[in-house]
Amino acid sequence: MAGKTGTVGVIRNEVAVVEFPHEQPVAVAVFTRAARVDPVLPVVDAAIAEAARIAVTELRRPAPHE
Repeated sequence: MAGKTGTVGVIRNEVAVVEFPHEQPVAVAVFTRAARVDPVLPVVDAAIAEAARIAVTELRRPAPHE
């Protein structure tokens, strides 16, 4: 897996490529706008993780046979 987190003020982002054995890699990006500028917002971070989990679960596919 490779990923990058970015936070600028109220904007919190996470972008990653998720790989599972014998499956196609999945690129996922979650962009949010928080209500507060707090540097640590665990509820927002948890929401980003849950959104990414839902998206990746829906997109997972077996790798084509070569």
